[in-house]
Amino acid sequence: MNRLKELRLEKNLKQSDLAEILGCSQQMISKYEQGRTNLNGMIEEIAANYFDCSVDYLKGLTDIKNPERSIILTSEFKKLGILKEGQSLSNGQITLLRHLIDVNRGLFIRLSPILQTNLVEVV
Repeated sequence: MNRLKELRLEKNLKQSDLAEILGCSQQMISKYEQGRTNLNGMIEEIAANYFDCSVDYLKGLTDIKNPERSIILTSEFKKLGILKEGQSLSNGQITLLRHLIDVNRGLFIRLSPILQTNLVEVV
């Protein structure tokens, strides 16, 4: 499935809703989702910002939704001894961590000064 369509459906948006958000036509969204056209750079950037992902993820060039967050999370977890050198977090693990932090933000902050200063801001 096309990533833009996947992200749009996750947010329960119609093509016309997304077109309004991105400042283009519903027909443009339809053609892009069907692989008949490419979004221009400006619309890709707006979509990536709206869906909180990288343009590469949006284009299907990577499975890591937000590589900057992945790098920072991996680094912080290595500092805490949770991950060993050479290990990294999967996109699913990052999503789970974001959810856990949102649900338990106060507790998470009290448990780790490293997470308080770095991880929570990133996630």
